[in-house]
Amino acid sequence: MLERAAAGEAAAAAELLARHRGRLERVVSLRLDPRLKDRPGAAAVVEGAMDEARKRLVDYLALQPAPFFLWLRSLALEIIAGRHRNSPPCKALRFAKSPDQPSTSPA
Repeated sequence: MLERAAAGEAAAAAELLARHRGRLERVVSLRLDPRLKDRPGAAAVVEGAMDEARKRLVDYLALQPAPFFLWLRSLALEIIAGRHRNSPPCKALRFAKSPDQPSTSPA
């Protein structure tokens, strides 16, 4: 399959990506932070990874730096890391004082 995709066969490239979609969705759904569930889910991350893979496939096929699924997974993990970096802090982690707490600042 990789050889056919490397030869420029578009159908082989599409089949290669489709073959790994389900497994990638399972990996992504396990890696997503539950606090980000209100954001687009695993399917959106997988679609982003597939889009990025289509753009970078020629470079991957030229070098083949890792097994195909591991490379595809790394693209998805980059997207997840970006989502985590760009998300607002979790409400539980905000240290704002509630109005009923006594002030600790000097008067």
